[in-house]
Amino acid sequence: MGLKDNSELVNLNITNATNLESISLNNSDKLETVDSSTNTGLTDFYVYYCDKIDNLNFANNTTIDSIILFELNNISNVSIKNGLNNFYLESLSNPNLTCIEVSDADYVNENWSRTKITGALRFDEHLEFKNNCNEPASGETVTIPDADFESFLESINVGNGIVGDSKVSAELVAELTELDVSYQNITDLSGIEFFTSLTSLNCSYNDITSLSIIENSQLRVLNCSGNQLTELNTLSNTLLEEIICEVNSIEYLNLVNNTKLTRLVANDNDLLGISLRNGNNSQISNENFSAFANSNLTCIEVDDVNYSNMTWAQIDMQTSYSESCTPVNDECSFTVPITLGQDTPGNTISASGAATNPNCAESGVVVYDVWYSFIAPASGSMNITISAGSLVSKIALYESCTDTTPLNCDEGNLSATGLTAGQEYYLQVWLELSSSSRARNGSGSFVINAQDATVLSVDELSKSTEVLVYPNPTTDQVFVKNSSVIKSAVLYDVNGKSHYNKKNLNESDFQISLQSLPTGIYFLKLEDEFKNSIHKKIIKQ
Repeated sequence: MGLKDNSELVNLNITNATNLESISLNNSDKLETVDSSTNTGLTDFYVYYCDKIDNLNFANNTTIDSIILFELNNISNVSIKNGLNNFYLESLSNPNLTCIEVSDADYVNENWSRTKITGALRFDEHLEFKNNCNEPASGETVTIPDADFESFLESINVGNGIVGDSKVSAELVAELTELDVSYQNITDLSGIEFFTSLTSLNCSYNDITSLSIIENSQLRVLNCSGNQLTELNTLSNTLLEEIICEVNSIEYLNLVNNTKLTRLVANDNDLLGISLRNGNNSQISNENFSAFANSNLTCIEVDDVNYSNMTWAQIDMQTSYSESCTPVNDECSFTVPITLGQDTPGNTISASGAATNPNCAESGVVVYDVWYSFIAPASGSMNITISAGSLVSKIALYESCTDTTPLNCDEGNLSATGLTAGQEYYLQVWLELSSSSRARNGSGSFVINAQDATVLSVDELSKSTEVLVYPNPTTDQVFVKNSSVIKSAVLYDVNGKSHYNKKNLNESDFQISLQSLPTGIYFLKLEDEFKNSIHKKIIKQ
């Protein structure tokens, strides 16, 4: 297939062309994406002078023989991790393409010539080949505040060679796949978010009071037993197979996203509820399930009550299994904490009615509510969104559980300013039927997300940063404007898949097309010239 001088071509859908062997594109200035994931017989891929293409992924093209990329001014993300190493590649005059991901970077760097037989260059001088283009640069460090944690990392040779300076090698910790820091007197595991390749983490029998593993998306095994945890959030860790969290003070486990779970050990906590209705309970045997010594645990929500009753025996006498437990956060006296910026699933099924209706509830509705809480960020500004399919979702914000009048009350999206930084606030959530007769209760599942409405930063901000992302929600594209230069931008979905990746952007005013993406929630991660990391949520309608 050859396309030349198609200046008005915006979209190219070749999904159904499963027998396609060759693609040649030339002078298609408006074309933004080319998805070849279904073209498994593709052997040749040539693209010239297509300014807006920014992302190419050849993971499924296992028969590819030849790839040529020439004068693609916007392209910044190319992955050829398809198991092949011996195909022909040219990449020239692509100023923003500094790295290409390949299956075996060592082989490529050792065996691929940077010149053609004629002696002319095959690759731009600035182009590198790596297994992971997002890996930290050599010499970069990350901060580890806990002295015992940092000392241990130095002892296993992933530090920076200086014990006691609270720094370790960003490059080495990012490559680490297994970490056992059990019995090390650690009180603070801050910095674990930089261990992005971890598949196994054992931090058992320390004095850890808080554990955030939201960035450790590759985790398969987690053992955090024998600490002082009151919360454990594994909603982002969808690959987890084993969770061992006994001997803590955890009050609630929401495991609905952990569909690969084969083992759960949650003995001797302060559990009030476990949501284990993840669609795959049959993977967990009796030997790999225990939740006893939780005197306040009366109900565990599961896929199939009969299976659980017949299979899982290691629970207390007062504990039973149900496919619809009363939500553990049925009252404000026990709220489920929200991690800022993270989607949190919930439901109002079997919830009890509210004592009084908030002021934005439809007249006559019986409000069957559940409750959440969050800690206000330094900006004091929050944006909270909730979606429940065909049901109307509503939120009320309170300063305390004893307040009868909310600070704000809205449908679908609630904004708040002037909040006290560091103070806990409370969210009342309920659903209503989306029909002309709204004076009826709705009951079902939803997803809620609360985040800083201005800037979310991984590190403490060194400069004041105002980022505008609009329109949001959007149906087509978003515009980004900032007071300082944005060095890089990555747009990814809730599963972590990247859809836009510019590493050398160097713009303060630019736009991103979401036209070819399905409806849903996306996250935009920006880094400015001062190395501030800024996160924004985008809703594609």
